[in-house]
Amino acid sequence: SLKEANIDHVIPFSVWKNNDLWNLLPATPKLNSKKLDKIPAPEFIEKRKNAIIDYWGIINTNQVERFQKEIAVALLGNNSISDWEKVGISQLQKSCNYLIETRGFDAWKI
Repeated sequence: SLKEANIDHVIPFSVWKNNDLWNLLPATPKLNSKKLDKIPAPEFIEKRKNAIIDYWGIINTNQVERFQKEIAVALLGNNSISDWEKVGISQLQKSCNYLIETRGFDAWKI
């Protein structure tokens, strides 16, 4: 139930000062307290991509202009907004992998 959900920063705010709508997803309080400042591993994002895309779709439906602007700037680069789901997930995985492999942040693997 979303009534019992926390809003989690996919990429933690302490790592990347970002409150973009695409970076805010529901999480159970228990899961959110375990994740803390860890970065989702690319394979975890792959496993949960359908849920992430579903939540992004809800956000996009309700906050079209803001969501599309934020995801375009942070994740899509020069790619078309029409491919936001596929490109957004791929770039999120690349960004998380960079933070884990290059910057040394702890990976969140479930």
